[in-house]
Amino acid sequence: MRTKPELIADLKAAIARGEKEQIINLFERNGLPWRESPDLACQAGEGLIKMGHYPDAITVLKDAEQRFPEAIRPRQLHALALARSGGEANILIAQDILEQLYRAGDADPETLCIYARTWMDRYRHSNDSHDLEQSRDFYARAFEAAPDDYYTGINAAAKSVLLGGEENLDKAAEYIRRLQQSIGTEPIPGDYWQSATVAEALLIQQQYEEAGRIYETAVGFAPYETGSHLSTWKQVCSLLEKLNPTASQRAFIRKAFRHLPECETVQG
Repeated sequence: MRTKPELIADLKAAIARGEKEQIINLFERNGLPWRESPDLACQAGEGLIKMGHYPDAITVLKDAEQRFPEAIRPRQLHALALARSGGEANILIAQDILEQLYRAGDADPETLCIYARTWMDRYRHSNDSHDLEQSRDFYARAFEAAPDDYYTGINAAAKSVLLGGEENLDKAAEYIRRLQQSIGTEPIPGDYWQSATVAEALLIQQQYEEAGRIYETAVGFAPYETGSHLSTWKQVCSLLEKLNPTASQRAFIRKAFRHLPECETVQG
């Protein structure tokens, strides 16, 4: 029987190669290490989310929730999978899960971050600035709680840009300043999300050519994580609409995400 570290290595390799069936096969074998803790299910579920296989991820994570009802991570990931699935009903179910965690005192930066994301999803449906402000405020709260968390910082900045107005733009600039002090302005080899964050900070500063170069590098680090690419692209589309670049400036960014639908489709 394979050990837990060996199974984690198997899962990571399958995720890197985009092998959904291999991940599901490992889950369905359901050996002892899978029954000892939720770690393997969370690794599998998170990988499936990154690859854009949300129903499969939810199946894995629901199983982990039933086996380990006190564990927080499977519920966080379940909510994320629902949110990424899209649709108002899924977003509301995701918010119910996260609200239960939040009210129970489990408001760690990850819970706050995913909750903030669901408010942005709601905003895309409602176009109500209150929903957008809720998203920014939850990201900002998470960033203040964990200043080294670049993901919450870049989202607090991006949502501030989308809100607009001098005060919010000043907040965005401050978040970007703090971020770039810690993550710099170049891609991090092998790290999709941190590299995409570097690119987004440059995009917010309207450095389109450099942002496009780093977005393309980030996508190359994780070519099969199309769910991650789409999540990034949706935010990019919202920022491009607000920043209103020229066609040539926009082309630098679009090149990195040419495998995804146009903004009008993903935002619709």
